[in-house]
Amino acid sequence: MPDQGSLEAIRAVVEAIAPATDGRPGAADLGVHRHVADSIDAAFPGFVDMLAMLLDAYGGEVRAGARFAGLTLQERGQVVRSMAREETQDMQELVGALFLFTYGGVYSEWTGYDRTTGRLDPPAVWEELGYRGPVAGNPGYREEGE
Repeated sequence: MPDQGSLEAIRAVVEAIAPATDGRPGAADLGVHRHVADSIDAAFPGFVDMLAMLLDAYGGEVRAGARFAGLTLQERGQVVRSMAREETQDMQELVGALFLFTYGGVYSEWTGYDRTTGRLDPPAVWEELGYRGPVAGNPGYREEGE
C-alpha cells in the first residue's frame, strides 16, 4: 500500500491530467487517484512510491525544492509534459499508464461504484456524454434467426 505522500502525488497528477472544468468534477474530485494507485500497485507492487519520488524530482526542476503535490496546476502540467518528452520507452509507458488509468477511472463505471454499499450506478459522466452504458449487442448486426 502506497504511503500518504505518494497518494498525494498521485492525486496531484490525476488532477493535472483531468482537472475540474465548467462546473464538472475533475479526476481528483472523483477519487480517481485511488484507482490509479491501485492499478499501478497491482501491476507493479511498490512502484507507486517510486513514481511519487520521480514526480517530486521532476517537480524540483520546475520549482526548486518543491514537491510535486505542492506545485500549481500549471506547474504540474509542465512536469507531465516534461516527462512525456523523455525519449526512454519506460518513461513513455509510465506517462501513458498515468493517462490510461486516469481517464479509465473518470469515464468507466469505477466512479459509479459505491465501495461502502457495493452498489453500482452509472457514473454521472455517462449521462453528460449521452452514453447509456454497455449493451448485450446491437440486434441489427445479428443474422436472421439468431
